[in-house]
Parts: sequence; structure tokens; C-alpha cells
Amino acid sequence: AVQPANASRLVPPPEYVQEGSRAVMQNRVFALPGYWTGVNAERGVFVQRGGVVDLTTPSVQFFNAGVGFMIAGGSGTEGRYVLEGGELITCPTWPAYVSGNYARGVFCQSGGTSMFYRLTLSMPVTTGGFGEVLLSNGTLRVNGTVTKGNSGGRVELSGGRVEVLSDGAVFAEDVPVTLATGVSGAVAFAQATTSLSNTLSGTLSGSGCLIQEGPGALLMNGVNGFSGSLAVQGGVLQVTSPLQGVTDVWADGGVLELLAPVPSLTNLAVRAAGATVVFGGTAAPFPSGMTLNLAEGVVTELDFEGVVDVDRLVLGDQPKSPGLYGGAESPAPLKPSSAYFSGTGALNVLYGPAHSGTILSIR
Repeated sequence: AVQPANASRLVPPPEYVQEGSRAVMQNRVFALPGYWTGVNAERGVFVQRGGVVDLTTPSVQFFNAGVGFMIAGGSGTEGRYVLEGGELITCPTWPAYVSGNYARGVFCQSGGTSMFYRLTLSMPVTTGGFGEVLLSNGTLRVNGTVTKGNSGGRVELSGGRVEVLSDGAVFAEDVPVTLATGVSGAVAFAQATTSLSNTLSGTLSGSGCLIQEGPGALLMNGVNGFSGSLAVQGGVLQVTSPLQGVTDVWADGGVLELLAPVPSLTNLAVRAAGATVVFGGTAAPFPSGMTLNLAEGVVTELDFEGVVDVDRLVLGDQPKSPGLYGGAESPAPLKPSSAYFSGTGALNVLYGPAHSGTILSIR
């Protein structure tokens, strides 16, 4: 247990450090600075740099209260769990809470692996609490939707990997999620198996980047207000709501289904022949001034009816003349370039090739 007495009198706050690959803490009361003390202004920090913290079976006090994990629970307390390495496993029976009644808790992960079940930022029966989850590196595993609880909280992702072990929403719609610019440059979302399907249905803000790693499916149908890049490396990434500030979209594997507008798009690159790109829904028309560049061996599905204008087209490094281009099912005349396309839609190329301007590049 980490429950400092009169911690407010200690400067800096009391800190417990676990390090070493063989260090183990198992099935202990874990409240920092204390779920039961409730003394105002207590503060504490737990730093895990290695080993295992296994809280699969919680203490009797926590079990009876329906609490599987708590960082700061007492009224007026502040607690921080810093995971730099090793493995943290919380109780699968009861939810994991970051903060309690009028408490402030922070889970900060910069390495290692964490496993949370029904992670909740603040307890649902309390008021005034605020919980934060900050991920900059390592793997954050979640089973069940991350919820805000009864009070406040936020999630900031500046790197690392979020691995989801259940179907459904990754975060509840009222959980504010910020994609921040970190050292790694992007946060990856992954599914434990190919059969899992997850959604990002809330608000995503910030200047960071998002990667769909797979092998399952990820649906983006919320408020996509972030301005970093978007990439798919495996599985399926389906976008059904506008990517308001995204300028770069990359496909290095898997399936990208772009079914909503990307008004700020300047570059879309498919850099692996095994990747699949589908344009459909309201993804077309494309932004004015765009050059579409498809590398040899890539087939792009134009899953819309009719003809959509594009300023310039380059296929296999060969600039194309103005005219209609599309697959065998489209209104475009059959020609060697038809091998680059499938679907019923067609592209109307307005101008000859250009070496400058906005580029949509599929490699």
C-alpha cells in the first residue's frame, strides 16, 4: 500500500519507486495517496520502472467497494502513477478508477505495458474528481470502453500504442481525447484479434498523428478535429465523418475506406502494393488544385456514381492528358490505365501534368 500520512507536509511529495525486472508487487491495496484516508491535500507518486505490479485479486477493502484499482480516492488528495517500464495488471472483476471524490489522479505511461479493465477517469458515484490518462510510449491495453465517470477527466495520446481487447467504442463520446505531438510522432491503435471492431466516436483534437495498426477494424465517425496525419498499416480503417484538419493520409497496408470529405488534404500516399484504398460516400469531389499520383501495381476503387473532377493525374510516373479515366465498370473508355482503377466512378482530368501544387500521391 502507498498511503503517506500527512503527505502535504512533505516536499517533494513522497515517492515509491519499483525497478528491476524481477521486482513484483502482487494483490495489494493500491490507493495513492490513499482511498481510505480522505485527508485533504495528501499527495503521493508511484513510479514503476520495471518488474510487475499484479493486482488481479484486489484486497478485501477494494473488493467490497467494487474497486479494482485507484490512484487517488480520498477527498482533496492528489496521486500520480508513472509507468516507465515493466507491466501493470489491474483487476478484471471491478473497474479501474483514476480519481475519486474531490480527488485528482493521473496515470502517466512512457514505457512498459499496462492492462486496464473498464478504465474510468472518475468514480461514477462521486463529484469533483478529475482523472487524466497520459500516454507517450509503451502499450496501453484496455478491455471495455474508457469512460469519464461522474466528474471530469481527459486523455492525451502523444505516442505509444493503444491495444483494444473488446468490441465497441474505445472511448465514450464525452471523453475528450487529445492527439498531442510527441517524440514518436504518432499514436497507434490496434485490435487484439482480426474479429474485433472498434469506433472512435467522440472528439479528437490536437496536432498529433493517428495510425491504425490492425489487425481488426477501426471506424472513425466522431468529430475528427485533429490536424496531424492519418495512416493505416493493417486491418481496416473506415472514415465516415470529415477529417477537418488532416493534410496527409498514408496507406502502408490494410484497407483504407475514405467515405467522408477531407477538405485540407494535400497528400494521399499508398506506399505498399498490398494496400487497398476505397473512395466513396462524400469523399469526392476532391479539393481543387490536387494532383492524383498512383504508383504502378496499386488499384484504387472509385466507389461512387458518375464523374468527379481532378486537376491532374499521374499513373506509374507517367503524366496523363485531360480526359476520362476509370475501371472497366466506369463510363471511362477502356485503356491500359484502366488497370489502376476499379468501381463505377470515373475521374475527369482537367489539365495536363504539373510539377508543383497540391499532390495526392498513392504509391
